[in-house]
Order: sequence, then C-alpha cells, then structure tokens
Amino acid sequence: MNGHDDYIDINLRDVEEIAGRAVVLATLVRRAMLDVMDADEEVPGADDELFDRDGIRFDLLAWLKEQEPDALEPEDAEILAKPVGELTEDELDLCTDATDALAALMWAISAATSLPPPSEVEEAVTDLDHTPQPWDDVRPFHLDATLRQEERIAQEREIAELWFWRAALSIDGEPAAAEERQAIRTVADEAASAGLIQIAAGDFAVDGEPYAKVGQSLKHEILAGTAARLRALNWVCGFGDTWADTPLDVD
Repeated sequence: MNGHDDYIDINLRDVEEIAGRAVVLATLVRRAMLDVMDADEEVPGADDELFDRDGIRFDLLAWLKEQEPDALEPEDAEILAKPVGELTEDELDLCTDATDALAALMWAISAATSLPPPSEVEEAVTDLDHTPQPWDDVRPFHLDATLRQEERIAQEREIAELWFWRAALSIDGEPAAAEERQAIRTVADEAASAGLIQIAAGDFAVDGEPYAKVGQSLKHEILAGTAARLRALNWVCGFGDTWADTPLDVD
C-alpha cells in the first residue's frame, strides 16, 4: 500500500455524463446477448414475437442515437451497427467487459446499493431491469442519479487497482521470484490494515482462500473483471479524454 489515491489528481466526471455512459454499457450488454443466447431464449426488454433479433439490434442503436447521442462513442455505434451473429470475439469480449464496468458506474451514481469485492465476479452482474431500454425515456434515470462522495469512489478505484495488480501477477501462473511473493505479502498486509481487502495466508482472499490457490480459469475471470472495473472507475475519476482511451495505469 502506498496511498496512491492520496496523490493522483481526481476530477470526478459529471453525474449526467456517468449516467449516460451507464445506459450505453447496458445497451452493449444487451447487444452481446443477441449473439450468444439460443434462438428460443427471451431477450430482456424485448418481445421476440414482435421483432426478430436484428430488428431488436436496430432498435438498440436507433434508440441510443436519439436518447444518448453525447454518450455514444464511435466504437459503440460500430458494434451496435453489426448484424446479429457477426460480432468478433474481441467485440463480444468488449461487450462482456461492459457488465463489470456497468456495475461500477451504477454504484458510482447510487443506482446500485453496493459494489461487491472484485473477487466476487459473479456477484457484480447488474440487473438490466434497473437500466433504461428501447424505447424508454432516459431522463428519469438521469434525474435519479446521485454521485457518491469522491472519497468513496477513490477508495473503490484503489481497491480495483490493487486487485488488478494482484491478478496481473498471476496471468501465467503464480510468480516464482521470492521478491514478487514478498511484495504480495507486503501489499496484502498493508491493504488489509487499511480496510481495503480481506486476506488469507498473507495473500488476497477469494472466498476465504488465498488467491494463489485459486484455479487459473477463475483468475482469468477476476483479471478481466477487475480490469473493466478499474478502467471504469478511472474514467469516473476523470482520466482519459473519452471512454475508449481511458487508461488502466494512471501514474
């Protein structure tokens, strides 16, 4: 722990801007569902008896252009413009990452009561019923948005940064170097003392177990989820000119 957020220059974005971005992210999640769900499954917020799936996809883009023109970025529009079934793996991954980013934004604007620890990847899924969808008026969602205190947002940003650091160390297996293992113990102890994380056996805790003992597939999920959350909270804190160019590292 180095008190990193004590000296980075945080300049929180306007709550209206964050609410608009949340609407876009929820729409990207809905767009991905059109590609990955079975043909006989229902799409939340849509009536398959009235619209085919590409018709739903068309509505998502047309509605966003009408309701959130300032929040819609070129990359978002490009994904939403692609016919159902034609998203690349990278584009599907981007839409999947939007789930974790959306959870962070919904918490930041008080539309979600809590933000689960980054280790609880399955608990971070935001209920899409709490976000506007075609053809809702987004104004009530914006009016209800209330930005949390800067100190709380900065704290969650630091927690996400710590978890991303820990997860990135294990992307190809646990580090073998003694210095890295000692760094994990030191950071874990300091972060736990500051009340930022739970620890187990001198390591970040995942469901009561040390991170080093977690299966590699779950480690990859945690890495992807924490990266999406960290990028989202960096954006909320004013880093990056646009959503697309928001960095993970703000040093």
